[in-house]
Amino acid sequence: MTPEAIKALTHYNWPGNIRELKNLIERMVIMTPEQQIDYEHLPASIRSEARQSANEIPVGEITVNSYREAKELFEKQFLLQKLEENNWNISRTAEEIGLERSNLHRKIKTYGLEAKRT
Repeated sequence: MTPEAIKALTHYNWPGNIRELKNLIERMVIMTPEQQIDYEHLPASIRSEARQSANEIPVGEITVNSYREAKELFEKQFLLQKLEENNWNISRTAEEIGLERSNLHRKIKTYGLEAKRT
C-alpha cells in the first residue's frame, strides 16, 4: 500500500470497525491489478472522508458567489466535523473550539446541523 492509501485509511471513521477494514483489504488485494494499492484504488467514501479529515475542499465540488458564502460554508463544515469528533457533546466541542455553549447552540440551529446528527 502506498503511504497516501494508508493515510486515507487511518482518517476513515470505520463504522464497521476491524471487520470492515479486513473485508476492504481482502477485496482490494483481490481486485487491484497493480502490485500496490494506491489512494485512487480506495472507495470514494473513504477518499472523501480522508479529504475532509485533511481539511481539504476538493476543487470544483463547491460553488460560492461571495466571501460571505464561502465563510459560512467553511464554518458549517468545521462545526459539523468538530461535533462529530466529539460525539455531539456540545460542552466538549464548545470548549475545544473556543466558543460559548450558547453560541454553539445558536450556530447549530442556524446551519440546521441538528438534522445531521446521527
